[in-house]
This record gives sequence, C-alpha cells and structure tokens, in this order.
Amino acid sequence: TALAGVPEVVVDGQTGLLAAPGDRDGLRAALDRLLGDPELRAAMSRAAQARCRDRFGIAAIAGAYHALYQELAGTACAAS
Repeated sequence: TALAGVPEVVVDGQTGLLAAPGDRDGLRAALDRLLGDPELRAAMSRAAQARCRDRFGIAAIAGAYHALYQELAGTACAAS
C-alpha cells in the first residue's frame, strides 16, 4: 500500500502496483492483476531491481554521502 516511504521505492505501474491505504478492493485488484500476468510480474521485477540498484545501491548512497560531506565541509570552511 502507498504508506510512508513505499511510493519512494515502488513506482506504481512500473516497479509494482500500489493501492491506497485501506483500499481492499484496490489491493485485491492489484494482486489479481499480478497473479494473472507472469510477463507483467517479470517486467516489474526487472524494473524494480534496476531502480533499487540505481537509487539505493552502495554506489548511489556513497555518492550522496560524499556530496553531502563536501557541501557541509564547504559550509563549515566558509563560516570560519
């Protein structure tokens, strides 16, 4: 369901299917769609793996931390 940080990871219709919180019929429809379409499941699986690797893999996270540390170091040096 589309709660908390889930929509940041799951792109509805691309890397998975999302239902609104409390929407039992929407959740059931999403599950039925996935269960009935192996090609869709495979495509979404591949897309989800690529998205997670690109956005949340060690290279992406390390790069984001590096950029943050550089920004903070520059701010601290400029304030001195």
